[in-house]
Amino acid sequence: SYLLFGSSPSKENKQRFVNAIIEYLKFPSIHELEKNIYRYDEITLSEVRQKLNATYLPIDTSPPQNILDDLKTKQFQSVAKWVLEHYDYARARIILNGLPGDHREGPYIVSFLKPFTRKDLLRPYLFQDQSWVPEHLVSLWMREFLNQAAQEDFWEEREGEQFTLKLRTVIGILAIGFPEVQKSVNNLIGWIKEL
Repeated sequence: SYLLFGSSPSKENKQRFVNAIIEYLKFPSIHELEKNIYRYDEITLSEVRQKLNATYLPIDTSPPQNILDDLKTKQFQSVAKWVLEHYDYARARIILNGLPGDHREGPYIVSFLKPFTRKDLLRPYLFQDQSWVPEHLVSLWMREFLNQAAQEDFWEEREGEQFTLKLRTVIGILAIGFPEVQKSVNNLIGWIKEL
């Protein structure tokens, strides 16, 4: 899997990019997953590795020690800022150009069965476009991606979950634009809780 940005962030979408990076940094590490699966399943380490989905974030240089230290202590805001400064947009464009459509903003997250190559688009794949998602809802979309990518047939959309998440996102967008919609939704939530 790959967390991709189609271009450098603008003032309007920078926080969405930062939030996506922070949520990415919260993903379980491949080493943790490897260790846990290997410990509890009666399979070989190579079989474990075939089951895991590594998620990559293209950067143009190795992180300095202070950023690695921040990562260990979960200082994700400073790490995300560093990642944005060193994000490899050219490598991201290569992958995005291999996908159908025009992906100029982002964030996007895509998952393939095998690592992406320039030669051909590896089908089937899971593609999630977060360019329309309000910054405060990015975490929900990243969690849904993790849940979807963990499925055996990960490319098949989980229709119920996707519908619910899209509806929640539309309400979130409307609430940003229309404070009275937000007030009505809050009243509805309060009314539902009373029931």
